Amino acid sequence: MVIHYGRYSHKLVNRITKGYSKPKDIKNYEKLEEWIKKGWNNQWGNNMEYRECELCKLRPASEIHHIIYRSHCKALIKSDINLIPLCQVCHAKVHRGKESKELNHKLRLQFQNKLEILLDKEYLTEKEINDVLKISQTALRGLLKTLIVYKGNLFKREDVIRVCMGGKMIEW
Repeated sequence: MVIHYGRYSHKLVNRITKGYSKPKDIKNYEKLEEWIKKGWNNQWGNNMEYRECELCKLRPASEIHHIIYRSHCKALIKSDINLIPLCQVCHAKVHRGKESKELNHKLRLQFQNKLEILLDKEYLTEKEINDVLKISQTALRGLLKTLIVYKGNLFKREDVIRVCMGGKMIEW
């Protein structure tokens, strides 16, 4: 997904962040510059502040990548911890490049490790899970509906991580 502001995309974002000269359409340029400095919002309104690409660390991020795809776990589509800012080049590599399988494996393993750290108890309540994932109640119920509920409305940590990973844990 390319972050757009009107007819502008990552190319203008690169011009602004690299300090290039201003284009002829100065009014729209200044609006975009202000928008970038404030931090842009992704399509769901979650604040994804301006950052550099998480993979190459060379270029500004112009696209947001879902680590776990919607087809694997629909509930995480709007979760901030499932989103990673990438530049256009790296985003293309993750989806279509020669090393896409390796990059996806690496990103998913990092995501799984992050969940293991953030979900730090053996048994978790719905609130504890939602404090980490930050998703809607409907999405949370959809995520947890297939899991075994233990006494006191608790869910096993490993089961929660597995369902977030799309049904299977990532191996080294």
